[in-house]
Amino acid sequence: ITPISSDTQLLLNHVYQGCQMGMDSVHRLVQRTQDDQTRDLLLDLAHEHRRIMSLAAEGLRPYRTAPEDLSAFDRMRTRLVSMQAHGPKTKRRISQTLILGSRMALRSLMRDLRKYPLAQNSSQQLVGELIELEKRTLREGIRMAKKAS
Repeated sequence: ITPISSDTQLLLNHVYQGCQMGMDSVHRLVQRTQDDQTRDLLLDLAHEHRRIMSLAAEGLRPYRTAPEDLSAFDRMRTRLVSMQAHGPKTKRRISQTLILGSRMALRSLMRDLRKYPLAQNSSQQLVGELIELEKRTLREGIRMAKKAS
């Protein structure tokens, strides 16, 4: 078994954890929406996060390295972001939560790409997939915010 580079391992762990945060947030938002179209969008976003998270875990498996779960701090941060969707004007609050969460994720992912330049190309490509998903999430959040205004 070839040892995994620390950059690859750390980058794949960040992808895995980022997807955990995205799924957790989106599932909390699903519980708060009454709109079928919004619910379908959110479930699709959760499905894509789950798919990328599985690929990150698969990337670690050949090296007998298990992905790390979110820290208590990151779980709390995710809950705080998704709590914004409470109260009146739920659709607007959901859009704001999507925008905030995807902006935070994009900043983190871009930082991770710079921080781990020696990671395998396949793990960098996986980060690229997650970046595209977060950009889509941001666009959907902005679209929802415009409709809610």
